[in-house]
Amino acid sequence: MVINTTTDYNTVSDADVVIMRYAHVLLMIAEAENEVNGPTEKALKAINAVRTRSHQPAIDGANLTQAELRERIHNEWRVETCFEGLRYFQLKRWKLLQQTVDGAVDPAYPAYKKVVTSAFEYFPLPQGEIDKAHGVLVQDPNYQ
Repeated sequence: MVINTTTDYNTVSDADVVIMRYAHVLLMIAEAENEVNGPTEKALKAINAVRTRSHQPAIDGANLTQAELRERIHNEWRVETCFEGLRYFQLKRWKLLQQTVDGAVDPAYPAYKKVVTSAFEYFPLPQGEIDKAHGVLVQDPNYQ
């Protein structure tokens, strides 16, 4: 017996799903190169390729330190990936979530104050996985 189960809405779409854009790859190259070797020509070329595409002036890295270029790359990620849903995970990856978000107030909800603790840096390990590991895995102290 075959039951026809059709939905009231269409779940099939020809729209492409964006997983990663070329700008993401270029920013990853710039970030990795800066972290390993400092502000090199390769890092500047990658970030400037993103900026040139959007008609922004190129970054002159002649006097930039590694920390200053890191800050520029973080800002470029923020601007380039606006509304793509990546910011939260970038802040977690850079270990900047707590200092950036903790205590922030949304103007639309002034009574709501955002609270971020160090437990937000990592996801908790599932208890089932800890049990299967027979003492090898230990829960993050922030979740105990």
